[in-house]
Amino acid sequence: MATSVAAWVNAGLLAWLLTQRGLFKADARLLRNLPRMAIAALAMGGTLWLVQTQLSSWLTAHSLFERLGGLVLLGLAGLLVYAVLAVALGLLRRSDLGRFRRRRKSV
Repeated sequence: MATSVAAWVNAGLLAWLLTQRGLFKADARLLRNLPRMAIAALAMGGTLWLVQTQLSSWLTAHSLFERLGGLVLLGLAGLLVYAVLAVALGLLRRSDLGRFRRRRKSV
């Protein structure tokens, strides 16, 4: 928890310092998407909390494979919820996906 808080404090201080020096200015898309990202992240966190309670027997098992399986399922649940909400809230558009695909082929 402390590492996460420290990372957010560092990111905030960096954004503030860069803004003060005129090296960073949030554009309209970022300002529009920040609340949407927060909603998706909170939903993902809630989902992870709920799913980990259901998978507690897997996550605390003696078998390495059961623990890894539980961890994989937990990660996939978080990924699925965030991805679905990213599309539903307009964070990710089809045109963005096409742009990523084209960029990857040219590399």
